[in-house]
Amino acid sequence: MKKKIPTSPKAAKLHRQAEALLSQKKVTALPATEADTLRLVHELQVHQIELEIQNEELVRAQGDLETLLRQYTDLYDFAPGGVFHPGAPCGPVK
Repeated sequence: MKKKIPTSPKAAKLHRQAEALLSQKKVTALPATEADTLRLVHELQVHQIELEIQNEELVRAQGDLETLLRQYTDLYDFAPGGVFHPGAPCGPVK
């Protein structure tokens, strides 16, 4: 199986950290039969797909947050100087 090499510096650093943590752990027994090996490979593939789906959701959420940040930044930057805020305490706002 070909190793996937991380492309970004953050991913490469995370990969090195994971490799270091893995090297500190005890090696467990290898699967005894081919069926056990196939089951383990299947579980790893399912887990990889789950992680890819989670990553897609995180990327989508990050995009949504960046859009909202841009909108609220524009709203704040282009708002008139004296804006009334109902329920806000009277006096200068720090």
